[in-house]
Amino acid sequence: MMDSHSFRSKIWKTIQRKTTHPGTRRCARDARVPQVRPTRTGIMCACMVCSFFLGIFLVVVPPAFAAAATSQTLNRLSSLESRWGHLHLGGKITFSADYFTYDGIFDPEEPGENPSLKGSNALWQELQIFLNARLDRHFDLSLSFAGQDFYGTQQLSGFSLFLNETILRYRSSNLLADLGRLNFSLDPLGLIADRSSYPVEGLVVQTGSQNHYFGGYYSRLAGEELALRLAFPQPGYMAGITVIPFADTAVAVDLLAEVAGGALQGELAWYRPDQRHVPEASGAFGGLLAWKKDFALSSLTLQAGRFEEGFAPLSSRLAHVATNGNAINFAPNTYGVAGEYLRKLQNGWNLLLKAGLLYPCRTTEENSSGHFSFSGRVQKAFSTSISLEAGYDYQPPGAGSYGFFICRLTALF
Repeated sequence: MMDSHSFRSKIWKTIQRKTTHPGTRRCARDARVPQVRPTRTGIMCACMVCSFFLGIFLVVVPPAFAAAATSQTLNRLSSLESRWGHLHLGGKITFSADYFTYDGIFDPEEPGENPSLKGSNALWQELQIFLNARLDRHFDLSLSFAGQDFYGTQQLSGFSLFLNETILRYRSSNLLADLGRLNFSLDPLGLIADRSSYPVEGLVVQTGSQNHYFGGYYSRLAGEELALRLAFPQPGYMAGITVIPFADTAVAVDLLAEVAGGALQGELAWYRPDQRHVPEASGAFGGLLAWKKDFALSSLTLQAGRFEEGFAPLSSRLAHVATNGNAINFAPNTYGVAGEYLRKLQNGWNLLLKAGLLYPCRTTEENSSGHFSFSGRVQKAFSTSISLEAGYDYQPPGAGSYGFFICRLTALF
């Protein structure tokens, strides 16, 4: 029997006879041209050479790339560290718990009315994030993000922030200009040109010297509005005038002086809505007088005011009377008195009391008597960053008739 090696040799010779011309075989045989065939030693040498160069590439080249990448990263970090002094990041988060004990706004007995808030509670949080960047010696950029989340009422997507303020500020020795969206108040008591809750979307310009001040803003939020103010600060007092010349027309004069060891501020304003929307409106007056005195461990504020029924500017603190403590203790179609007392206690504790007694300027059957409001808060500052506030509010003017307990924990970062 033929073994496998002999069989393969025979097959190979048969293939050579069929595929190679006889003359070619004779010529190759006669010329005796040597045939170059790769040997095992040659193959091993080639593999060793390739492995040598590949090893050099793998050992030498990657550290070069790593060194370049590390150098680039260090340069970026150095650039960030050099600019870190121009960037400032901070914020505030507040956790609140409210419990309503009385509700005079909604009557559940009437058909179609909303359910009463009495006996209900609310848990919510408010987050604000601030980012300030110093671009150069004249320009700053400020961003403010804000958002509220009422626990149990949001979707599963969770908490979301919105861009609340975007300010590009130019600053020089006698000029301050803000472009973007920002909260701003032009007149001292905020009767006609206060944008602390309805921000300016446009431009704010302020300039002046020791003897005069000129400022104004142009806003496109809730309609176009232009407000201008001219004031004259003098030793011991300051007088000024604020004007809104177009659309909703308003003018206010104000005075600041030192009386009985405290600061006395007064503002008298006149307001008329846009004649294109309310042609029958003839205008209404509003006035506020406030006196504040600081003592060693306390401060006292007394207010007296009167606001006619038609006095309701959008750019006024009266328009957001119950918004986050920015409000004064008055509402349109009311007159009366109000007061605020702050007492500093030991170990970082404070006591804040507010009260007001208001009467309607024009009485009706439903609104013929005076309304009393009260707010009492106990405040505790654990540090410069953590504070706690708890208390009770009853019948805030302009926000309906209700009372509720409140507890707030605030952290600054």
